[in-house]
Amino acid sequence: MKKVLQISSWMLIIIVLFCSSCKVYYNSFYANKSPSITTKEFTKEIVWTSIKWTKDEYSGRASLLIPIKIDTISNKFYVQFDLGVQRTRITSLIKGFPYLSKYTVDSKYKNLPIYLGNNEKFLLEEKVTIDYELNKPQDFLLKDSTVYIKIGDVGYDYIKGRILITDFINSRYSVTDELPKEFENKISWINSSKVKAKKWSVHIPIKINGKERVFMYDNGSSKFTLYLSKKSWDEITNNGSNGKIDSLKLSSWGKDYYYMRAKPVQKIMSMFDEDLSDKKVYYGGQINERLFNLMNKFEGVEGMIGNEYFRDKVLVIDTKSDRIGIYNQ
Repeated sequence: MKKVLQISSWMLIIIVLFCSSCKVYYNSFYANKSPSITTKEFTKEIVWTSIKWTKDEYSGRASLLIPIKIDTISNKFYVQFDLGVQRTRITSLIKGFPYLSKYTVDSKYKNLPIYLGNNEKFLLEEKVTIDYELNKPQDFLLKDSTVYIKIGDVGYDYIKGRILITDFINSRYSVTDELPKEFENKISWINSSKVKAKKWSVHIPIKINGKERVFMYDNGSSKFTLYLSKKSWDEITNNGSNGKIDSLKLSSWGKDYYYMRAKPVQKIMSMFDEDLSDKKVYYGGQINERLFNLMNKFEGVEGMIGNEYFRDKVLVIDTKSDRIGIYNQ
């Protein structure tokens, strides 16, 4: 009997040790394991990430969201892809996940484990402050994969020094270091000295009445074509005389803004001679005339161009070689 008890005791000890070892192994290699696949490991191929579109009463493509993973949090988080901002901004997550406070110094994130798109590690600039909080902290409790929780904006720093391919047709994108030769051979590059991609902000020229005019590319404005100052809008649309003027109320981070739109009376053409004159152009919202005047004075920019002109295209922005083009399918 004594021998049976000894054997049982040893078996129990072995089982406990084995279970403890399994737990340590799991935590070390799975539970806390960072995503391993990055676009930099696949420079010879294009690795795609799906785009998630938000909807509103005006459009099924109101804003462009991409997945983001923070540390080992399992929630389905997203950020808006917005090249209209220079630096990526992540909201404060400390209310939902207090342990993340170890990554903050003076209201700034430091070495926060962030993985964007196809699980590519992203280093947030230390100069970026945590400047707003999640509107609904209770969203942290959601595990439903059909629910998206927006926690910030991804800016130009995400694509700086690399190549962004946005396939609007199939709702996907890729950020890569190199284009496959067979892919690059099918790209028509804009032939203009007014193209700027190598540094923020990205400039895309458009022909208006045969003259090249420069617009800042803002993929955070998905439903917009051209977004202009009131002065330029009056000029291009003849104060909205060509067709009905629409008034749109759009919400941005909990605030409502009003926009006006009308069809142009002047001929608008892409740099690939595609007639864009049938699409309405906009003014209004939160950007004032003074800012437009400064953009025009120092950057030669007359307004912003959104995603609407590219909704049936594959847009390529090469920040390495300072060029912008369209992939010909």
